[in-house]
Amino acid sequence: MPKEEWKKYFSSRKKTAKYRGVCFNKVSGKFLAQIYDIRKSVKIGEFETVKEAAMAYNQKAIELNGNKVKLSVY
Repeated sequence: MPKEEWKKYFSSRKKTAKYRGVCFNKVSGKFLAQIYDIRKSVKIGEFETVKEAAMAYNQKAIELNGNKVKLSVY
């Protein structure tokens, strides 16, 4: 993915993805989804698009915490 294309997914403040639990891995060029569960980081996976990563985060968050959880909005 060209740098100009992935830049639109980042906020100017911290260079993190705009979705909860999603960040961009510059080495692999993919979006990484991860969630924290009781002081542990759980890697969900790497995805080609930011929306795929956000959907995977949402599924894992519901699995771990039920329906009363903050989800990524896409």
